[in-house]
Amino acid sequence: MVQTHKFLDIPNHEVIGTAVYDYVVNHTDILQTPVFWNWVNHDDLLAHVPELRAWTQEQNLTVIRIAIIYIEYPADDLTHVDDDQHIRVLWPIKNCEHSYTVFYHIPKQYWTKVCDQHDGAYHYAVKENSPKKELAHIELVQPVVFNPALPHNVVLSKPLDGPRLSMTIGFDEQDPRSKSISNW
Repeated sequence: MVQTHKFLDIPNHEVIGTAVYDYVVNHTDILQTPVFWNWVNHDDLLAHVPELRAWTQEQNLTVIRIAIIYIEYPADDLTHVDDDQHIRVLWPIKNCEHSYTVFYHIPKQYWTKVCDQHDGAYHYAVKENSPKKELAHIELVQPVVFNPALPHNVVLSKPLDGPRLSMTIGFDEQDPRSKSISNW
């Protein structure tokens, strides 16, 4: 069976999530101009959140990109496959309880490469009514490493007190951990 994710044991992850939220509120316009995928300057964010910088240094991770993911209830089915298919960290920031990342098996013939009008990044959209077989689902209550090369979607199970915000962290693609979850 394909490995979809692995939870990370980071005792201060909530402190880090709160500090990232402070960065989003005070140093970005993400909450004023909401879109699903929001690149942030990873050097600025790491400078603002020294606990996150310390964790990446302890793990000997070279961060190369960070994005904030914004979703509101009710959320459309946004099942997709990321164009950057290296293993990444996914971190809860705000309102992630009762939200689930669901991983699927969907044959590639149902994938269509599309360009995001917001930032020019590519991803693979999955055609509506494609056959889906659920592989796993996780409630994002602590950081995980996950495989973005698998079709996945965020499902919000109930109304939230504001948008659901999570952070995804990409790191050096030569690092063996970027190639396989089992390397974590």
